[in-house]
Amino acid sequence: MRPTRGSSESVKLTRYNGDCYAYGLVASGFIDGVLEAGLKPYDFCAVLPVLEGAGGIMTDWQGAPLGLASDGRVIAAGDQRFHELARARLAS
Repeated sequence: MRPTRGSSESVKLTRYNGDCYAYGLVASGFIDGVLEAGLKPYDFCAVLPVLEGAGGIMTDWQGAPLGLASDGRVIAAGDQRFHELARARLAS
């Protein structure tokens, strides 16, 4: 999914096609977060416990827990502060 006009201007650096590697960077503290859409449960179920075990948070774009019925839109954040900022940005 391509970003909407103006969305990438609110972040310092945008990267595409990071897949599982990007979640590892969040869990390791090298990046603040990952926003994705169009995922299937097999894309996020395995990385969810890794990210949460490292102290991060991973939800859908509305902040609901991820599960098999999730719509595929994911926020993965290294901390609650970034998660709230990402949700606010998505809502605007």
